[in-house]
Amino acid sequence: MEMDDRTRKQYSEYLLEWCNHLYFHWEGMRLKFSRLFDLKTLEEWEELYWELNKKLQTNARADLIDFQIAQSLYEQWELLYGESQAYLSC
Repeated sequence: MEMDDRTRKQYSEYLLEWCNHLYFHWEGMRLKFSRLFDLKTLEEWEELYWELNKKLQTNARADLIDFQIAQSLYEQWELLYGESQAYLSC
């Protein structure tokens, strides 16, 4: 099923807002993450985020791949956050 342009634009705007919200939380944990995890992992997360953010800001045509990237970013965030909380509670 193909989305019309209006629906795709709304979806893109929603996805961009969601990604920015996730990044807000990422920034709040970045210092803790940098003490617990390797720098390469954190840099890769941020690079992927910025690529998606740029695409969503410049292209009103989000697609399934964009959703999958956003989902992957969230899953990585969730994993890092969970591991950091487990480590800090020890």
